[in-house]
Amino acid sequence: MASHPSSSNEQQKLGVLLVEALSNQLQISLEGKEIKFGDGCLVQIDGYSDDPPIICEAWAHVGKPKGSQPDKVMSDTIKMIFCEKRLGKKFRKILAFSDDVASRHFIGQSWQAAFLRENDIELVVLPLPSYLLNQVKEAQRRQYR
Repeated sequence: MASHPSSSNEQQKLGVLLVEALSNQLQISLEGKEIKFGDGCLVQIDGYSDDPPIICEAWAHVGKPKGSQPDKVMSDTIKMIFCEKRLGKKFRKILAFSDDVASRHFIGQSWQAAFLRENDIELVVLPLPSYLLNQVKEAQRRQYR
């Protein structure tokens, strides 16, 4: 059965690979984690390590962000800051990107870039095989038809 045109399966798979690539680069184990707080609040984190304390979110997008896409990245950023505050300890907070062009909006002079800098959010672009990036590009074309 064919997936729905808006399916994000390719991006989800690439997100997992981004976390794996970051784990390899940092030489530590980062795992997806569901954090449930005492008040019932539940947060899903793409990559987590307790020792050393690292929280990361992955954005598997190729090309310049369009429309409200920067909002997704900022939501992930707020989620990391929220978890850090709720867990009561300092974490290294990392946004992992699959594409240099996708990350540029968050490096420049935008308010989002300033927010990331002021909240000690690191941006990392991880080199991935071109065939994977091409799969994401094709999925993006399908999604934005």
